[in-house]
Amino acid sequence: MKVSLTDLILVVLWAVFKIARPSETQEDNLFRRTAVKDAIFTKGLLFQDTARSLVGCARKCATFKCCLTFTFNKVNLPRSCRGHSTWNMTLEDNHTHSPGTKLFAIEDKLTPGPLPADCAEAMQRGARCGVRQLRVTPHFNVTAYCDDDWTVFQRRQDGSVDFSRGWEDYKNGFGDPTGEFWLGLEAVHQMTTPPSDRSYELRVDLGDWDGDTAYANYSNFFINSESSNYRLSVVTFQEGNAGDSLGKHSYIPFSTKDADNDIAANESCAIMYGGAWWFLDCHDSHLNGPYWFNSTLPGDGLGVFWFDWKKDLRHSLKFAEMKFRPV
Repeated sequence: MKVSLTDLILVVLWAVFKIARPSETQEDNLFRRTAVKDAIFTKGLLFQDTARSLVGCARKCATFKCCLTFTFNKVNLPRSCRGHSTWNMTLEDNHTHSPGTKLFAIEDKLTPGPLPADCAEAMQRGARCGVRQLRVTPHFNVTAYCDDDWTVFQRRQDGSVDFSRGWEDYKNGFGDPTGEFWLGLEAVHQMTTPPSDRSYELRVDLGDWDGDTAYANYSNFFINSESSNYRLSVVTFQEGNAGDSLGKHSYIPFSTKDADNDIAANESCAIMYGGAWWFLDCHDSHLNGPYWFNSTLPGDGLGVFWFDWKKDLRHSLKFAEMKFRPV
């Protein structure tokens, strides 16, 4: 059979096109399909956009360091592409029915071996940030949020989680690492306290209702054992435009509504101000206080509070996050 030059050119061009353009079935060695479909989620949402193809959506997710899963709808136009910072997405999570949408997971590059001890180790071993399992002890794992090499252990952002809880909840942790949560005093103690072979720094990130942000960094951060009522150590304020509203709380035990360990006489700071904290008599900061949906508190220090930033006893914060990493 005689093949024309035109036919030969077309065959070559078709082959080049197939090699150069990854197909959706190849998945580009970048992602894998999950069993979840026909649903979109708000949990851990990082971005929502459109994409021309499945591979294009995967690559968009991969540009976000903490994007671990994404949904893509190739049936309906415009083709929806949404990225999330967690692996754990099921139809038991809050979702909206979306026919034609499928959930995919970005391939993790974490090197083989035991779970990382903290987020810094996870990043060193090639992992992506976002929600991760960490090995606190050989028999104790936790689910935490990695902000690059920072291990996040507290976050307030929308009032969706009740922080007025007792000792056991604060010891063991509560909430969702993609949103508001508390990792747990025991986990943070085990991860940071000597004889750990590393010292840790603490970072506090804050945001107010006007869109302003601030931070504070501390050195030699650790939390002592339960036998000391999880006494806090933040030895030195290093830097930050938020000012130092935690230094006075150093070496102070933790208090909850059912465990009054503060130094206030004849009163419980946790009951007076809600939430739980390393209360003195009572506080310069209280990031676990009641969440108010405006910038003005109904009373002095009665909310998510950090005095030295705004120098205002009734200034309520919209966002607060606490995290640590080795130095």
